[in-house]
Order: sequence, then C-alpha cells, then structure tokens
Amino acid sequence: MLETIAPGEVDLDGVALAVRYQADPQQPELLLVSLQAHRTEGDPARIRRSELRCVTTREPMTREAMHLRVHAEAKRRGIERVAWIEDG
Repeated sequence: MLETIAPGEVDLDGVALAVRYQADPQQPELLLVSLQAHRTEGDPARIRRSELRCVTTREPMTREAMHLRVHAEAKRRGIERVAWIEDG
C-alpha cells in the first residue's frame, strides 16, 4: 500500500515518487502524466545525496492506467511514498 504524502515531502530523507498530472487538452478523457522517482539521504538542513529519475514525461494515459503504472513503478523500485500533484 502506498502512503500519500504532500508534494513538499518528496525530497525528505528516503525515497518517493512524484506524480504530476493534468487533463490532456487534445483528449479530455486522458491525463498527461509525468512520473519522477526521488531518492534523498539526509534532512532538509543537510542533504548528503540526492537522485532524481524521470520515469515518464507528459505521457497520455487514463486515470486507471496512471494508478497501475505508479503502483508497478513503486513496487519495482521499493518505494512506499507517493505525492499526487494535479497541475491546473
């Protein structure tokens, strides 16, 4: 089960997925989804190491497909935290 976190918690110590999505203006039934995997070591005052992996950028998919992709990616990477960020 994935823990939903606030967007500001993505870069805190540990690993997390940031899922940004918005309606596709060309195809209203689809979302444009960007998925990034974050890995940070340290606290906000002193980051020792930080990695960012772009998994997908503005890929069109249904809401269901987005959730399936996020859960599969989290499982594959051993991630338990996710921030769902809806762009206006």
